[in-house]
Amino acid sequence: MDAVRQLIHAGLDAIERARSGLRHAVDDLVEEGTISRDQAEAVLEAWRRKTDREETPPPISPEREGSAQEDLKRLVQKLVPVSRVEHDQLVARVQELEQQLRCR
Repeated sequence: MDAVRQLIHAGLDAIERARSGLRHAVDDLVEEGTISRDQAEAVLEAWRRKTDREETPPPISPEREGSAQEDLKRLVQKLVPVSRVEHDQLVARVQELEQQLRCR
């Protein structure tokens, strides 16, 4: 369960850094004269509305905790890069296909 909390906190931290980065980027555009202050406010408001619409997941109940851990495990497996063997197989397949295209 601690891993889930850490993942949630990391996600929230990433969102806050994205917000801060967006604010700085928009402020830089205003200073450069690329966009007006009104346009900048509209961009920030649109982003805020978009993120406010996103639903937050419900709290995890004790009976759902095992399922949540399985969900997290599946998510992490999707994020883990491919193994070296899988990578080598893919490279070999791409080379094979490129060779077939050259022969045509």
